[in-house]
Amino acid sequence: MTDGASPGHDQRQAYRTARVLHAVAGALIGINVLTGWHLDRFPTEQRDILVMAHAGFGLSILALMFVRWWWRKKHKLYAHEGWYRRPALLLQWIFYPLVIVQALLGFSHSVFIDHDVRAFGLLNISALAESNSDIHALLFGAHSLVAGLLLML
Repeated sequence: MTDGASPGHDQRQAYRTARVLHAVAGALIGINVLTGWHLDRFPTEQRDILVMAHAGFGLSILALMFVRWWWRKKHKLYAHEGWYRRPALLLQWIFYPLVIVQALLGFSHSVFIDHDVRAFGLLNISALAESNSDIHALLFGAHSLVAGLLLML
């Protein structure tokens, strides 16, 4: 190490970065849960704005979860020893894939919706395929189910 940092310092820095990524992901997930849970109760203009933010944050969460997973693997950041190691690892192996599946379901059901869904007002997700109410309903139901599972976790 040419910069004089010790291996322990590098590991502590890796954990700090992991905590920041965790906090950002948690905040975005919290925002998306709050905006997504009761979208149907908002007037159309407000709902359209919230849907754009919700879709944009969903894609951001998807990317962030892959970055977090990569960061933890690259730096070998695992749960510390103790009684909580196994439950923590089990939760990670359930939670990470569920969040990724949730974001993919959200993206997928937006592809088949009958009105424009633009992530952050820019990326027109709904233009990727023709609207299909049956596929949209199926994917939206799965998206809602996974949201409930994530909230329970």
